[in-house]
Amino acid sequence: IGVDVRAAAATALGGEDMTLVRDAAGAYRPIPVSPDVEHMESITQPWRTADDRWFVPHFNLPHLEQRVLNVLGCEPTPASVEAAVARWQAEDLDEAIAAAGACGGIVRTAREWLDHPQGAYLAGRPVVEITKIGDSDPEPLPAAGDAPLAGLRVLDLTRILAGPTAALSMAEHGADVLMVTAPHLPQVEPFVRDTSHGKRSTYLDFTRPDEAARLRELAADADVFIEGYRPHRLEAHGFG
Repeated sequence: IGVDVRAAAATALGGEDMTLVRDAAGAYRPIPVSPDVEHMESITQPWRTADDRWFVPHFNLPHLEQRVLNVLGCEPTPASVEAAVARWQAEDLDEAIAAAGACGGIVRTAREWLDHPQGAYLAGRPVVEITKIGDSDPEPLPAAGDAPLAGLRVLDLTRILAGPTAALSMAEHGADVLMVTAPHLPQVEPFVRDTSHGKRSTYLDFTRPDEAARLRELAADADVFIEGYRPHRLEAHGFG
């Protein structure tokens, strides 16, 4: 028996079964996928391009879906997306998607990625970078608790997967994590469910002066501030 490790790893990228629910018989089963997520997954797939390469357009949030559809000029159905992608050269579609502020990418081999300017740039950077942005007096860690991060206060202003998972890891190690988002920001429901265990959560819209003031109070008392906005967006709202 032979197992392709890369292919096996690729099948583990779902995430819908991470949180299980107990049924009437006491067995734990995956939570059914919502129609919105099922729709997103049906069109967020690798589609073949005119030059026989593969391209993945990303439709995971409503505003991003509309931007991709505007570029492709098609309907949000698998058949329509497949036909639209098939009319494009992969590199041309990659550039058009980026220019529209949308999400998507060419499926590249490891070698092709390392030869790409972005891949080459990242290959020369450390896995984790620490940039000092200011000076302050050192503060001792809280008195030892039952977990390594017990007593640390974390503000989590992230969505989707990477940022929420970082904050989830802190919660798993005992930190007091508060997830902060706003009612108008789109979410992917299974991701919120799967990355929110052990966190508190609240709504604060920092475009409103009173709620921005409350966020400043929370930030002043936090040990860790996690955010995943585009560069300078928080700075534009007074949280640089």
